Amino acid sequence: MNHSDMAGMDHSGMAGMDHSGMAGMDHSGMAGMDHSGMAGMDHSGMKSMNMMHMSFYFGQHVVILFDGWKTDKTWKYAVTLVGIFFWCILHEYLSTTRGKLEASIRSAEKGKGHPPCMYGLNANTIHFLAMTLYIVNVTSSYFLMLIVMTYNAGIFITLVSGLATGYLVFRRPGTRFYSSDVCCTV
Repeated sequence: MNHSDMAGMDHSGMAGMDHSGMAGMDHSGMAGMDHSGMAGMDHSGMKSMNMMHMSFYFGQHVVILFDGWKTDKTWKYAVTLVGIFFWCILHEYLSTTRGKLEASIRSAEKGKGHPPCMYGLNANTIHFLAMTLYIVNVTSSYFLMLIVMTYNAGIFITLVSGLATGYLVFRRPGTRFYSSDVCCTV
């Protein structure tokens, strides 16, 4: 490595750095560099740092979303997979419920003559509930995306299976979103 263009560079903040493995490097152009503050620097502990995978892998050792959610044991990994599966089903349920609320609002806005009501709630309450479900759904979507980005194949398969199961359960063909025409006719 040629460091001839680094003459005059100040490395005083690198106290304690170990350069013992750099014996074969050409330092001839570094005569003006100040290395006085680099004595004793050691990077050997960096080998144990948690590195993020950049391709799919199978394994039970995963850090999910937070440092506190680690699956360093088989039972923790299994519980995590079950939890993610049911989280995905809940995600689809909330998405479907939000769709029903929005369909109720849209139906009333088309001038059907009936105010949007569901379980005796007025239009503003239904709109607020739809907005709240939207926030929860978007937040859940981003968390699920970050979970997929662990690149753990088992988690990916579980997550996709959970979303597909939720879709099959809550969005069956022939089921319609809730309509204000049905709930408001008395």
